[in-house]
Amino acid sequence: MIRRYLSRSLLHAAILFAALPSVAQVCDSAKQDYEPVSPSADFPAPKDLLAKWLGFNPDPDPGTGEASDYSKWQAMDIPRLRRHAWMLWAGLTADSKLPRPVDAGEPAAGLLPKWETWYRAEDVLQESAGHLNTEKGNPPTSVPQLLLAFPRELVNLKFASARSGPGLAPRRDNTQVVAGVLYNRPTCEHVIAKRLGDPVAKDNMLRNGLREIPAFPDRDSMALKTVWMYVPHDGCEIVPVWDGIPNEPKATHYQPAEWPRSIVVKTSSTRACAATGPAVDLNDFYWRELLSQLEVARIKDSFPSARVGDYMILVGMHVITKEIPNWVWATFWWHDHPDYGQFADGRPSQLAAAWRHYLMDVAYDMDRPWQSTAQPKATFNPYLEAAFEGGTRSNCMTCHRRSVWPLPAARETLDSQGELLQPGQIVVTGSEASEATYLPEFRKSLKLSFLWTLTRVPQK
Repeated sequence: MIRRYLSRSLLHAAILFAALPSVAQVCDSAKQDYEPVSPSADFPAPKDLLAKWLGFNPDPDPGTGEASDYSKWQAMDIPRLRRHAWMLWAGLTADSKLPRPVDAGEPAAGLLPKWETWYRAEDVLQESAGHLNTEKGNPPTSVPQLLLAFPRELVNLKFASARSGPGLAPRRDNTQVVAGVLYNRPTCEHVIAKRLGDPVAKDNMLRNGLREIPAFPDRDSMALKTVWMYVPHDGCEIVPVWDGIPNEPKATHYQPAEWPRSIVVKTSSTRACAATGPAVDLNDFYWRELLSQLEVARIKDSFPSARVGDYMILVGMHVITKEIPNWVWATFWWHDHPDYGQFADGRPSQLAAAWRHYLMDVAYDMDRPWQSTAQPKATFNPYLEAAFEGGTRSNCMTCHRRSVWPLPAARETLDSQGELLQPGQIVVTGSEASEATYLPEFRKSLKLSFLWTLTRVPQK
């Protein structure tokens, strides 16, 4: 079996982009308080060392664009690969210089983690398209607002019920999640320099014969997807906890409201709580207080009772790095017993208390290491992908390989055996399935280097 990796088209150099201000200046003006991942993360990992841990050279052969045959690959060094992902987590969650914003009448809550100083994808895409809405963005040297939204990948699922206007409205209960996407500076610079948020620029790439956007040149490019749930300021909230796929699975998808176990999150201001179950303190999570009407308005469809002064708790995060051509894919999720099980293995001791409550899985490959069931490697975040049909078999890398421009109107796909999947199904497994075709648009489209956010059309 031969693995096909990304190749750079010679046409990239032929495409001329409209003049833009200095990329560094644009990114700086968007957020002057930006802080990169802490140096303690050993990021990016040395290329030869990472290749050794992977058991093969992750770069394609310059002559063929293909990697080595599977039969020649060595075993992956799983403990070292997991350790690297954990060190990324430690570097991301290290303290920045910015205080965590709280209401003026409340005690200080420490410092924001470094990742909270990064650039919101929606702002970067708007800037790259030439029409940043400054009312939505943060002015220079400001504390970042927590502007979240219902995840687009969930809107077509069963719990995204009745239509509301042009789109689907999420079911209104507090077991739902909202999310946000952040870019670090190298990712921000590349998106702006190549105008990857501009629909016209991407259309021009297609007209010039490109089938892939210009490759991200820096191994230190990163992107994050943060996943949050809601807790009222003076009440309590039930939060589902993922304990893994049941021993006797009775479904192919598991929405958070259907998980068999949950905990009750209480705050220091909790006065009344009708919920029953094991109580967990708010400080066992990383949390942010809602401090503006804009922050509240962005999540009202998901959490109608939300108001200024309430809290959002971080329940999950996807982290990707361009250390290998297909990116490294790590995912983290909250648990009340975080020191047990395989997903706790290798967690470093220097993590602060709240950050130690997160479990982790990581994918460096679409297939390896193979599951005990002889299926390709599955890597998913339960607070996002478990709700998909087949989501507990999904792999971040495999799914994101299929991000293209324009986003196909028809979501029918073929699996690796050429069988037609159900309309709307987005989960495919294995490296061959990552090349499954949208019918018929996929192979006529522009691949987006695994970034679904680049399918968005920025609002003017």
